[in-house]
Amino acid sequence: MILCIFYFNQNSQEGLSGGEIKKLIETTNYVPPSNIYDVLSQLKRKKMIISQKSGKISFYKISNKGVTSFEENNQAQVVFTEKKLNFSELIDKIKDKNEKDYFEEAISCYEIKAYRACIIMVWITVIHHLYNQIVVSGFTNLQNAIKKHFGNKKVYKSVNNYKKLSKIQDTELFLLLEEMNVIDSNLRRCLDRQLQIRNSCAHPNPFVIKRRMVDAYIEELVINILFL
Repeated sequence: MILCIFYFNQNSQEGLSGGEIKKLIETTNYVPPSNIYDVLSQLKRKKMIISQKSGKISFYKISNKGVTSFEENNQAQVVFTEKKLNFSELIDKIKDKNEKDYFEEAISCYEIKAYRACIIMVWITVIHHLYNQIVVSGFTNLQNAIKKHFGNKKVYKSVNNYKKLSKIQDTELFLLLEEMNVIDSNLRRCLDRQLQIRNSCAHPNPFVIKRRMVDAYIEELVINILFL
């Protein structure tokens, strides 16, 4: 599972800290190892991952050998106790009708093993939710954030209602949401990571998507973003 997490977060520039890896494991409904750093040390000795320090914190990324090993085996070695996601419970907690409809469509894709389509629909659900958060916060706050980070960028100056929010690129949207205090830096990093997976699912490529990976994707985004 840990190698799987590294594989699907390999585009993260600085990598993942031990605490972030443990949190991601918990979102998959697996029980994390009692000492995450022992497992990371084992993977490092096997040259499956590499590490670098930023201040006092170590960040880890998958190595080329780790990528090859994962792709050959199609899954990481699972050493955790599996629990099934309760989709009905998640759906019941979603209040917005459109978000509920999008998420139910995502689960319909999941149930027929259309995992790429499922991930894309989950992403649409999340973006719709974030747009709604901007509406609640107000477009004056959005424009103040735009002015601070993008100056007089013409295409963004015209964003003054829900329909025009799609003009903002996703990564820049996350920056603006952080500036508006809708999300914090941890949630922004979460969104940046999951955007990479969404992009991989939206374009032709040999990326292999397995159920456990989709479980992790769904639970992290639904719990951390939809339930804001």
